[in-house]
Amino acid sequence: MYREAGQGGRWRAGRLVLAEDGLVWKPFRGRSPVRLPDDLRVVEARRVTPREAVSLSPRAEILVCESAQREILLGILPEHHDLVASRLAG
Repeated sequence: MYREAGQGGRWRAGRLVLAEDGLVWKPFRGRSPVRLPDDLRVVEARRVTPREAVSLSPRAEILVCESAQREILLGILPEHHDLVASRLAG
């Protein structure tokens, strides 16, 4: 799941893909892919809040990521944490 922090929007279902030009968030349906900033890095990993658990799996964790342009929240399952964190580290 993907959401831009501070915009109060909904979580967007999709998957993180390593493309030729960097990381891309590909929604499952309805929206265009989002190219993630090259300098995106994880600044915090946390459990979902009760409010977030309504939209996400209660097992999920949130990776709070930031770049020079914006802050992005990624909702991932714990078993994918190491893989996603390593991709974001470069």
